[in-house]
Amino acid sequence: MSRWIAAGAVLTGLAIGLAGCSSDTPAVEPVTVAAQSLQGRTIVLPIDSDLNITTGSLSVTDYIGSIAKPSVARFVAGKQTSSAQEDPSITPLKVGVTTVTLTTKDGSGQYVTFTLDVVKKGKSTPAS
Repeated sequence: MSRWIAAGAVLTGLAIGLAGCSSDTPAVEPVTVAAQSLQGRTIVLPIDSDLNITTGSLSVTDYIGSIAKPSVARFVAGKQTSSAQEDPSITPLKVGVTTVTLTTKDGSGQYVTFTLDVVKKGKSTPAS
């Protein structure tokens, strides 16, 4: 009888432990914007979301990012492997406003400059 009680206690503990792993907070989707549509815009980005930058016909590794106030956000370079690619992105670090410049690596002098407004959780710039 004591084995059944012990087994029941273990299963109850397991169920309670697993229930603690679930989250009532939904995952926050990144804001996705095409690099060529960023020029001159102000992008409003919640602190709990990343800005995913699609590169169109250019490789995901073709952009270098510069953040005027690196305490506000961080540029993450795009990556290309034989099995996957990851777009470049901006990760917010704290609430604030900064200027972001994306420059192509090909030496053509092409660049995109935009304002990034990192805000508390809330509304973001619609994707385009």
